[in-house]
This record gives sequence, C-alpha cells and structure tokens, in this order.
Amino acid sequence: MNERVKALVEKEPTKIFGPNLEQLLNSAGFYRQRKWHGLTDAEISAIEWRANETLDQYARHIEAKLKEKNA
Repeated sequence: MNERVKALVEKEPTKIFGPNLEQLLNSAGFYRQRKWHGLTDAEISAIEWRANETLDQYARHIEAKLKEKNA
C-alpha cells in the first residue's frame, strides 16, 4: 500500500472505510483485537486482602494483575 493511503488509513480510517471499518482493518492486517484474559479463581484467591487496605486499594491490585496478564 502506498504511503499516502497508509497515512490516511491511520489518520482517519472511518472516513475512508465507513461502518465496516473493523472488518476491513482486520482483513488488511491493520487491526487485531486481542483476546481478553480474565483472572482464574486461583489467581483471584492469590490476591490477598491486606489489613488496613481499602476496597479501592484492593481493586487496584486486581487491576494491576489484569493489566499484567493482558499486556
């Protein structure tokens, strides 16, 4: 694909391809949605609730584990 077209696709793909953008980008190899990996029961159990920890802090630990697994 020439560089001008490639630049347009990356800059404003919806103007070029319309509502079927995701399918077109997938077939062209530009866009691949990664599969989401959740936590197993064992991984959730391994994240311990620590004394003096708020619910928000515990949620941050879970969030960090998910980010690590889906990086």
